[in-house]
Parts: sequence; structure tokens; C-alpha cells
Amino acid sequence: MSICIKQLREIMGTKVYLEFEQYRQEMLRQPPDEIFNLCYQTDCIINIYEHLLIISETATEQELAMVINYPDFINYVYSEWIKIDYEGDLFEFVKNFVRDETEKLYWKEVA
Repeated sequence: MSICIKQLREIMGTKVYLEFEQYRQEMLRQPPDEIFNLCYQTDCIINIYEHLLIISETATEQELAMVINYPDFINYVYSEWIKIDYEGDLFEFVKNFVRDETEKLYWKEVA
């Protein structure tokens, strides 16, 4: 019995929500000065979470499965975002990142 794409979208939404909620809870345990110091990170994490929800609406089955199976995907995207000097917006970066990671996984499995 295969899972339909609608169910995969729901699973991905739940997964990224739980990742975001875990981040939020960790931030709430921080002292106020540390929260202030992490404002950029927090803004990015929120945006990545929201972008992933939007992307899930049109993502392929393979893209959904990749995000679902990748542990702590939001933080992974964030860590890659801060490594580069990307001139586009974060939404395009996340969309392209999901596509590229899915392709890497595909070629790894094919090899």
C-alpha cells in the first residue's frame, strides 16, 4: 500500500512543524540577551519553515520523501544558507535546495 502524495504533504507539514516547534522551545529557554543575539537565525528558521510549507504544496513525491526522511532539515537548510553568499531570496534558495538535495539523493541511489 503506497502513501498518496496528499498524505506525504501532510506528513512533511507535520515534520517541519515539529522541527520548528523544537527550535522555538529551545529559544524560549534562552536568556533574553541570547535571544536577541540570535534574531537573524530565528528569522531565517521561521522563513525556512514557512517556505517549506509553501513548497510542499507543489513538491514531487521524491522531494517530499527526502525532506521527511532528512533529520533536522530546517537547521540543515539554515546551515547551508549561511555558508554561501546567495544573491537571491531565501524562498528561491529553499526551493532550489530541496530540488538539488533530492537530485543528489537520486544519483546516490542510482550509483
